[in-house]
Amino acid sequence: MIDRRFFGYLLCLFAVECKQHSDKSLASEHGPSEALLAHWNPPAQSSFCAYADLGSLLKTDIIQRMLTSALGFAKPSQDTLDCVAQISHASREAAAAGAEAGRFIVIMYDAQALKAPIETCIRLLGGESLRPIPDRAGVYELPAELLAVLPNALLLGSPALVESSLTQAAKGVWSKDLVLAKDRQLVFSSHNDKLDANANLAVSQSHFGVEARVKFSNEADAKTATEAASPASIESQVSELYHQNMGELTKQILEHWHVRREQNTVSYSFLTDGNPEQLASQVGTVSAVGIANLRRFIAAAKTAEARAAVRSIANHVIDSKPTWLESFPAVPASIEKVRGTKYQSLPREWLRWQSIDFLFGGPQYFQYRVDAAADGKSARAVAQGDLNGDGKLSSFSLLITLDPKTHESTAAREIEEHDPLE
Repeated sequence: MIDRRFFGYLLCLFAVECKQHSDKSLASEHGPSEALLAHWNPPAQSSFCAYADLGSLLKTDIIQRMLTSALGFAKPSQDTLDCVAQISHASREAAAAGAEAGRFIVIMYDAQALKAPIETCIRLLGGESLRPIPDRAGVYELPAELLAVLPNALLLGSPALVESSLTQAAKGVWSKDLVLAKDRQLVFSSHNDKLDANANLAVSQSHFGVEARVKFSNEADAKTATEAASPASIESQVSELYHQNMGELTKQILEHWHVRREQNTVSYSFLTDGNPEQLASQVGTVSAVGIANLRRFIAAAKTAEARAAVRSIANHVIDSKPTWLESFPAVPASIEKVRGTKYQSLPREWLRWQSIDFLFGGPQYFQYRVDAAADGKSARAVAQGDLNGDGKLSSFSLLITLDPKTHESTAAREIEEHDPLE
């Protein structure tokens, strides 16, 4: 059995606001087919969009070898392997978009290319996390999402988006800027307050090429991203990944790896040729390093929230001019509410904080509280989180002290941090 995270990855792991245009000519050129657009219902203000020609992408030896390697780590049953092989053989194209409110994915497949009904494989791969909805054939519940199995398409995403697509309320429009150029199989675009990114992928039996351009919101982040992708950093990360010196593999990768920065814009490219086995090894390593770097960057950006919040909480405590430092309850009350996700609190959860006039109005990645000493002379503004959802908590705390004679409160200069990227 494969857990939900792998099941979601198998269906589609595409992660820029989509500029929506109604242009039917795209379907016959380089964009999604009319059949896919008939189901297309992305969230408003999407932060990422992607389109893939799965029919040609999944037939290459390179991708097949990478898929086999990835499955090997999960140690699946033979039935599972057969199902994955069937779905990959039958898949034709996919489109995905996502926002804070949820994602929407459409995968088109050829039912005649399957040896057995696709729903049989879907139930096997989904395992216990996939719950059939009574009296609704082909519609399943996943945690916070719905999966609909149609005669030629799979729909996965937030319940509202999937339901509106099923009731033929799909928008059916696509960005004319997000289409496949010649010999490309995947195009991707992403946007948030930290960066704008565009990437494309080209794969054949003896070639693999990925190119990306990322415009960061500031030059400091661009410098950090460039340093993380430097030859010395890549060599270190490859060794860390395999727990040994991989000199020859690293050399092969760096021969084809190029990074260039112009102010706050960084361009990446990895273009290589060779036999499928050699390419699969190189591409797998580059992908693992790239994913690790992306996760670190995203986590580092999120920790800025915690640092700013504990500093703000301390300032609110000081501005309230207390004669006794008191504790304030955690918001949210349970750390589970922010485990690997954002939490939107309600004003009533901050009622106990009214004496210092503090309220976190927007979605938060961390749980916040104030822990005061029994004598009321010191307290700590604390943020705890679990950004990657692995159960290990990160913590940020700032000491506040009260002078019992002058009744003046001060905050420490440095924030104490433990496992900040967890």
